Amino acid sequence: MKHKKCLKCVSAVMGIFLFITIFFSVTLCGAQEYRTIKRNKDLLHSSGQIGKYTALIIGINDYEDEDIPDLKTAVSDAEAVENILSNRYGFQDIRLLTDRHATKSAVVKAFRKMIGELGTDDSLLVYYAGHGEIDRLVQGNGWWVPADAEASDITTYLDNSTVQNYLSAMKTRHVLLISDSCYSGTLFGESRALPPVIDDQFYLDLYNEKSRWGMTSGNKTPVSDSGSGGHSVFAYQLIRELEKNRKPYLTPREIYTAIGPVIRNNSEQMPLCRPIKMTGDAGGEFIFILAGGSVIVDKPERDSSPRTGSLLVETKPSGAKVYVNGVNKGTSPAELTRLNPGTVTVQSVLSGYSTEEKEVSVEAGRIKQVTLVMDRIQEAEPEEPQKGSGEKKITNSIGMEFVYIPPGSLSFMMGSPENEPDRSDDEKQHRVTLTKGFY
Repeated sequence: MKHKKCLKCVSAVMGIFLFITIFFSVTLCGAQEYRTIKRNKDLLHSSGQIGKYTALIIGINDYEDEDIPDLKTAVSDAEAVENILSNRYGFQDIRLLTDRHATKSAVVKAFRKMIGELGTDDSLLVYYAGHGEIDRLVQGNGWWVPADAEASDITTYLDNSTVQNYLSAMKTRHVLLISDSCYSGTLFGESRALPPVIDDQFYLDLYNEKSRWGMTSGNKTPVSDSGSGGHSVFAYQLIRELEKNRKPYLTPREIYTAIGPVIRNNSEQMPLCRPIKMTGDAGGEFIFILAGGSVIVDKPERDSSPRTGSLLVETKPSGAKVYVNGVNKGTSPAELTRLNPGTVTVQSVLSGYSTEEKEVSVEAGRIKQVTLVMDRIQEAEPEEPQKGSGEKKITNSIGMEFVYIPPGSLSFMMGSPENEPDRSDDEKQHRVTLTKGFY
């Protein structure tokens, strides 16, 4: 453990072997049954058809043993990944272990708990950022180095075969292991190229087949623990790609295609993203499903009005007012039926968020799902009108008029009066004066 990069690099050797027997126990015990998704509108978190998305995220900067050098970016990388998976990609269950909480015992307990809880239609993402060590006596063996490990004492490390056995026992449809470290590329299977045309059926086909994929920041060379924005070179590009994505579906291959060349051009790292051979990968792929962000076309069930179309409108966040060609259609999520064919403008409006709109073609006999992602607005402190300028008013994009209230002009009593029933004994009335202007 003399070099920080080497420690992080050798964790990759262990990582690859985690996948070697992922399906062996499943094969011996009998084939798992998976629900087939036939319609694109079911390939959504809100449909209740795709199972739970779970993540185990491990990031370790601070090691208890002073002889194990601390890292700089592992925890910030892990926390950023947790945030984006939860807020943008609908992960319902995220188990985050960082620094002194990422002990050997805690990691083992997390794996064992997931074995008992996750089902055949669930998907699992494992993200690891921390030190690793290679076994120099037993070829192909290695360890993760947990936060409570003791330098050079391999009995305090987490053996890759142990983690391998836990992943082998998982019943999940998809598993994706992301490791911000160099990998031993010899154990990757053959890479599959993206098709020339990527449509909704492409994602349906990938989701319906089992998959075991690995994505790593390097091949056989050390990787950097520092990069941009307080993240490693690899994590920065990964997080950036996940943040800017607006497509409803995203695969690890698409992410790699976007960030791989950037990482190679700005570092000595050689990132990889491939299925892992000899693990039972059946041609599928882990699908990141955006909680909002695009239009998904799907054939509807037979209905009595084939000359009209329908829109299913969702917003992120939900509860926004929905307008079609300027007409209020209620709040999201909204199901709009019996619409005449043609191009319409769908708009979402929610206080404190950006107003978003899309032009959508309504087609007879079809349902389209429109999902609008709105960004939170950082509102500046309103400027106080100049003296003599009179009452200041503003009008927003939908015609609502707001009047400026100067600082100190609004004062009121807060708290319950003494004669109010059920009043708390320690409650006291007090006057409140607003010291900042607002509309």
